[in-house]
Amino acid sequence: MDSRRPVVVLVDDDDQLIRMYRVGLERAGYRVESCGCGEQLVTLLRDVTPDVVVLDWTLPGQNGGEILEALRRDPKTYDLRVIMLSGISAGGPEAEKAKMAGAALWLDKAQTDPLKLARTVDSVFERR
Repeated sequence: MDSRRPVVVLVDDDDQLIRMYRVGLERAGYRVESCGCGEQLVTLLRDVTPDVVVLDWTLPGQNGGEILEALRRDPKTYDLRVIMLSGISAGGPEAEKAKMAGAALWLDKAQTDPLKLARTVDSVFERR
């Protein structure tokens, strides 16, 4: 595995979606790690320093907003780029909460294929 490639961590409890988005991101040149909940993300972050986290809102245990707030409270992950990718509409209160907590973007899963996600991750890098 090439450790020089930018690392994207996908946090979603749907294994099929993880596989689908992994393929698109890897084809775009990213190294992809994944997990299914906030607790697993905490464990993963001990060993992996991601460039971007793609975070679902609806997860077992903590929701994506709570996970994002925890990332922002930790000095090690305070400025980590986070893209929310959810089945919940971008017009709802969840998206506003994520924006206030520092999410870079909110994407609707129904409108986000693997290519669009890869292009969105690219755009987050370009803004830095």
